[in-house]
Amino acid sequence: MQLQSDYSLELCQELTEQLSQVSTTEGQDPCLRHDTDLKQYEKHLRARRDMYIGSSCIEADPERLNNLLAISHNILQEKHDWKALQTCIDDVADWLIQLNALEQSLELQGLNYERISTIQLLVRLYEMADPVRATEFITKLTALGVQYARLGYSGNAGLVFRRAYRYMSTTAVPAPYITDLHLAYAEYFLGIGNYEKSENYLNIAQDQFLHDDHKTLGKHQTIQVTSNAASVYAQLSAAKGDFSRALFFTDAGEFDGWIQSKAFKHSGSGNEYQNPYWSTAPIKSRTMFKSKAAMNKRAKDPWAPAAEPRSTELAALQCTRARLIRHQASIALLEGDFDRVEFLLQKAMQPFATALDHIMHTSLTAKVTLGRALASMTSDLVFCVIPESTICCPAIRANTHCQDNSSVEEIEELLDQSVPTRSRTGRLNNKSTKVLRMTAIPGFVELLSQCQDDLSKIRSLVVSAGSTVDLHTFVDMSMRTAMMLSAFPLSGAQNVQSPLLAMYVIEIGRTSATNKQHQALCIERQLSLTRNPENWPANDVVLTQPHETIPSDLASFQSQYLDIIPSSWTVFSLTLSESQDEIRITKFRPHHGPFILNLPLGRRSQDGDEEPFGFEQGKTELRDIVTLANFSTHDAPDPSRKGARTAWWEARAALDARLKDLLVNIESIWFGGFRGVFGHNVGSLDLLSRFQQSLNNILDKHLPSRQKPTKAKESDQIALDLHVLELFVTLGNPNEREIDEELLDLLYFVIDILQFHGERNAYDEVDFDAMTIELLDALRQYHETAKTQESASSSQHTILILDKALHCFPWESLPCLKGQAVSRLPSLGSLRDRILQQTKQQQVKVDTSTDPMLTISRSGGAYILNPGGDLIATQSRFEEPLEKLANWNAITNREPSEADIKMALESRDIFLYFGHGSGSQYIRSRTIQKLEKCAVALLMGCSSGALTEAGEFESYGTPINYMQAGCPAVLATLWDVTDKDIDRFSQTVLEKWGLFEQPQPDVSSSPVKKGGRSRDKGKGRKARNMDVDRRSLDQAVAEGRDSCIMKYLNGAAPIIYGVPVRLS
Repeated sequence: MQLQSDYSLELCQELTEQLSQVSTTEGQDPCLRHDTDLKQYEKHLRARRDMYIGSSCIEADPERLNNLLAISHNILQEKHDWKALQTCIDDVADWLIQLNALEQSLELQGLNYERISTIQLLVRLYEMADPVRATEFITKLTALGVQYARLGYSGNAGLVFRRAYRYMSTTAVPAPYITDLHLAYAEYFLGIGNYEKSENYLNIAQDQFLHDDHKTLGKHQTIQVTSNAASVYAQLSAAKGDFSRALFFTDAGEFDGWIQSKAFKHSGSGNEYQNPYWSTAPIKSRTMFKSKAAMNKRAKDPWAPAAEPRSTELAALQCTRARLIRHQASIALLEGDFDRVEFLLQKAMQPFATALDHIMHTSLTAKVTLGRALASMTSDLVFCVIPESTICCPAIRANTHCQDNSSVEEIEELLDQSVPTRSRTGRLNNKSTKVLRMTAIPGFVELLSQCQDDLSKIRSLVVSAGSTVDLHTFVDMSMRTAMMLSAFPLSGAQNVQSPLLAMYVIEIGRTSATNKQHQALCIERQLSLTRNPENWPANDVVLTQPHETIPSDLASFQSQYLDIIPSSWTVFSLTLSESQDEIRITKFRPHHGPFILNLPLGRRSQDGDEEPFGFEQGKTELRDIVTLANFSTHDAPDPSRKGARTAWWEARAALDARLKDLLVNIESIWFGGFRGVFGHNVGSLDLLSRFQQSLNNILDKHLPSRQKPTKAKESDQIALDLHVLELFVTLGNPNEREIDEELLDLLYFVIDILQFHGERNAYDEVDFDAMTIELLDALRQYHETAKTQESASSSQHTILILDKALHCFPWESLPCLKGQAVSRLPSLGSLRDRILQQTKQQQVKVDTSTDPMLTISRSGGAYILNPGGDLIATQSRFEEPLEKLANWNAITNREPSEADIKMALESRDIFLYFGHGSGSQYIRSRTIQKLEKCAVALLMGCSSGALTEAGEFESYGTPINYMQAGCPAVLATLWDVTDKDIDRFSQTVLEKWGLFEQPQPDVSSSPVKKGGRSRDKGKGRKARNMDVDRRSLDQAVAEGRDSCIMKYLNGAAPIIYGVPVRLS
């Protein structure tokens, strides 16, 4: 009755309650003994009643269902033909309806073993029917084979499929069911690793569909079949490692809509086509959740002979077993039990079924090797401090000291010296210790080299077939290993510790993740033009490649990604380690080698009297500030309450000061003396060489290692890399700010470099105060000389490539970056795309010496002003200057349609938005991502630039949507801001950028004498005003921050994603 729409739900519920009551008072019903005509059906009716009650529960009881299904199986075993069956079953057709509904319900609940038992009942019933119901019989055999195959019982699945094909060879079966069987058999071969036969049966299914099916099926049934085919194609492509094609077929199939519309449709009537395959289409989420009771038993076919294990079945189960063992190894690794991990990995060693198996196994092996290397390193008196030390690469010039061909005697001489140990602050302490003579390279170096070799073997595989999680894990391990090896000068693998290789490894993770997102968008665009759900999936389709894959050789990487960067741009890649206790800064410029700095975040928080200030503490503090700022932004003071406005301003000012303190702490604690890495101007090479000589003189004067009679010749001394010297000079002029603490940080860093490269010094013998004083004098002389040598040069631009966990911080407002022209991007690949894009638009060859910058027309833009109608002050401020812009499309005081915004972004060069949020309430993110062209966008709303973190996946949000659409630059805010301050900021930026006319100085305050003649009248004055320095957008933003009353709470919120853009 519940299946019929003529009866109310209340009546069905009432009958269900009555059935439940009867089941609990069994044997006490006085009417039962008088119902003699139903006596022969009692056993079956009781089982049906209990089965209905059990399956109607929100969470079915698997054990009870198994018992009830066993009763039904026993009935079928006792009756051998259809006529005998009807003597004990009142209404077989109604029972078939119930069993089909039960089967679909069990699948949705993930009770796969109970579902197998139910399908077996249906197969037996359809086979016993007189006449045999061929279509239903073949349908259920197909479903049974698929379910067996997906649970790993490929032997049983093979027997079922062969039985289906034998029956089909002797009985006429409608064409659609033949196609379904071919598709199911293709998936079976896919599961046992026979990709060739899987593809053959897909081709057979395609021929069958094109020859017969599409002529006889309706629209919905056709979509059902083609979606199933797309699913198998997707699985086959993924198994072969072609994930782009797998994604194409996944998007090509229409699984969700069809499954939702047919989820509870029962079969068994025989009046219309019922696909046996759709309900078990490989949407894994519906078959992964199995009850523990069901998993503890294997359903056995009561009417088929037991199948002996086949070699293919054993191979498939062994692959599953190996994966489970690897997961056990992962757990043991978290517990630090390396012996057990190695034992488990040895058990899981076999030919890998997929690329992901290979990646996981090798990654675990490398992690064990790295863990053993770190454990071994702790016993070394010198190098035990490397994991907690600041390390840079390169640290010394490549042609100095400690080459790879050092002899064993030279190694012994270097290691047979007094060495220091490490204090609580993370620096080496002031006691000397003798190290034992070593006749070989330390074991931990060999382990690190072995770890690096293991990782290098899967590098290309991780890039092509690994997930973004695999990529980031691989990058973290590779960088950690490479940086530690770079600190040890006597490693046989030293020649591969090039900064370029290290940087390449860093960027493949982010760039590959970005490329995969672009690939997904391109597939969607391609499908939107060609997809017809009623057509068979196009297996021979040529996929559009939106981006070139990152090159595998370093020379190509250097020329294609680094050397195209304009000379006035400096790019910084900021990467957080997987353990979130280190941050890696990579600095690179065109035609220069990269410089990598590995900074432990807690190196100044190791004293007992200091509270730790690591990444989590900094991020928590930022979240608290932003949460309170967002609340206060929308919690306007009550004008009727005395003192409310003052209290509101005081709270905002306190948050502003709190954010400023946070940024100061990030710079002083996380970066410390290494903040100079973000500097640009280092003067001429000759000037830097002079400073190097001054530093060498100071070291020669104060280091005990250089005061001994056996002092090495000057030519044999360790020469610091020029990047290390730049860290000193970019701290600034000591006459302009105090840098004593930062210099002390760098001095300890230099001494560490010397220690690691064989020049031992006891810290209690070094007069750091005197060294600091002399260094201050050397820096004063350097900067005074640099002032006299300054020449006109193009403005400097800073590009930040941020890790997925670092986008929430306002790095642009750090004291060391404040006032600089800074923008950010999610990957180096995104930077390359924009450089090539602006070069293509300007139709000029890439020439980094001319500082090319994207130039767009100030005429021909579009703006949306106050779309919600409640920002009256904003509209009053901007309406007049915006109306003066020639040839601009305007939407004021009304909500735009999605088509309005899409057209503005695609057909215009500039898009301005003055409203709430980012405008995402008017246009979908997917619409933005699929744009063929995107204008420079200024989104002056609350939290328009905030990204949402997604754990192991990449962060997402409005700025990323615009980057994926090819937007050159987008200005947005990281958190909520007050309208008056952000309006003031916006006006300043637009004036300095050159879009608005800058206000003229007051005539009354002009130095021109009364009656005198000014030369700046009329068109000349206006032209000069419109051409003020032709600032780029990032420069205008840097200068516009100070226009905010809340310099940090509002002034630090605006950020730019993209590259420098100026107006023509």
